[in-house]
Amino acid sequence: MGVKVFIDLRSKAELEEDEHLHEAKVYEGVQNFKFDKRKQEFIAEKGSDASADAARSQRKRYFVSLMSESLIKKGVFFRFKKRTRVS
Repeated sequence: MGVKVFIDLRSKAELEEDEHLHEAKVYEGVQNFKFDKRKQEFIAEKGSDASADAARSQRKRYFVSLMSESLIKKGVFFRFKKRTRVS
């Protein structure tokens, strides 16, 4: 299909659960980038396929988590009644 850019919006916890994150055939020759919040830029992931083939093909995968796990936990927790939260 000629896909050159993949954008992965999963959270860090969701990525950790994916046992095929780097092994899937579709990601062969792809260079991975993670967003650094402090620097406000994408950084090439260490150990990603930065070979000459990957650079030549210009296939890239960006990891951009839109939701933090702490926000999800807070949202679920505060839906409980006060009595349920205490016990």
